[in-house]
Amino acid sequence: MALKGKQETKTIGEVEFIFQHPGIEEVLDLKERTRGENGHVSDKELAKELFEHVIIAKVDDSPQKVNFTFFEERFGGMKEYKEVIKAAAAFLFR
Repeated sequence: MALKGKQETKTIGEVEFIFQHPGIEEVLDLKERTRGENGHVSDKELAKELFEHVIIAKVDDSPQKVNFTFFEERFGGMKEYKEVIKAAAAFLFR
């Protein structure tokens, strides 16, 4: 089965998150875009890429893209943000 388009859902903080795989080539491109000049992955840039290409939230039965503001306004802390990023990365890089 192809990875591209494969989905997984996970409920975190009473919000259903859908993780959608963009395919192997896009994952490799995504990893390259997150590296800084020193070669290390930037947590902020990785989150932005996951927001853009992998993570969707279902709010009131309506899918929507997420960003840093979504987590600040919805949860008011880092706990759920970190759980979602960890789950999305695990789904993507397994």
